Amino acid sequence: MAEDSKKIEPDLIPPDLRRSMLEANMRPLWESTNTVDDVPEKANLWPAGKTIAIMERLAQVSSPEIVERRVSFLLNPNRRTEFDEAISGTITCSMQLVLPGEKARSHRHSMNALRFVVQGSGATIVNGKHCDMVAGDLVLTPGWCWHEHMADKGEPIIWIDVLDVPIHTLLRTSKFQPGPAKDLPAQSPDESFAVSGIVPISSAPTTPYSPLFRYSIESVDKALGKCAFDDNGSRIVRYTNPLTGTSVLPALDCSMLEVRNGGTTKRRTSAASSVCVVVSGSGTSEIGEQTINWSKGDVFTVPAGSRARHLATADAKVFMASNKPVYEALGLFYETLD
Repeated sequence: MAEDSKKIEPDLIPPDLRRSMLEANMRPLWESTNTVDDVPEKANLWPAGKTIAIMERLAQVSSPEIVERRVSFLLNPNRRTEFDEAISGTITCSMQLVLPGEKARSHRHSMNALRFVVQGSGATIVNGKHCDMVAGDLVLTPGWCWHEHMADKGEPIIWIDVLDVPIHTLLRTSKFQPGPAKDLPAQSPDESFAVSGIVPISSAPTTPYSPLFRYSIESVDKALGKCAFDDNGSRIVRYTNPLTGTSVLPALDCSMLEVRNGGTTKRRTSAASSVCVVVSGSGTSEIGEQTINWSKGDVFTVPAGSRARHLATADAKVFMASNKPVYEALGLFYETLD
């Protein structure tokens, strides 16, 4: 924006007219703070050494019987208000811990959520389908799907929650319903999607989300192993709805990046915001004018419009969740590589 356009104009409105406008809940356009260029969002890092230690302390002072879900938001330190819970753009992100023998009671809500396991093992039941969870797994709990979590493997489980809450907050569509689960829909077993390019034909209504609720790290590693590394030493696979080839959730798109030790990705600029979870290895990301060093279990963001590339200092895998479908739906998505 030109420097002249940032100058504060003298008050052109007489006091009596100003009072009338205030009483009528009116404001002149030239005083709007929403019509000026926005300050670019900065990338941020949440180191596993800090976040996991905090969750383990929280486990000592809270229980699902009291707080329902043992969850802590990962907040953008540059958020505009204390009520803004987004980690970046239209995405909220939090960390959840369930101890052995605990169960987070069943409920459902209009917001779409995904769970990416950081450590430990357990399970989530989604619309009656049992989904095992081990480190590196992705489990979906789409909007209005009943879900409950448990640590039934004799060890604690910690995962990252990623949701599209800000969109529902803006549209006033945030709804919640406590369990017990009821009226569960019929579902195809995951095995029916196991053959690439072949899917079952069903008379059940089509859903805007993937019928696969669990994407195991074993399957992702197998898919990565079939892909060639590019000249820079990186490769990437995308999680998709097997029925449509589109994103797994209406407002969230997921992928897994793998970079060899010493390798790098091309510089990418995207309209979408991304939340990144380091599955293994270590590396450095150049995001805009910032440099972020990361290792296993860390979470970091790539804000919308940022020019970013990722370099591995040890063989690395990074899970990425973005709000790309939101921009695509609005006809505003772009992505450039250099």
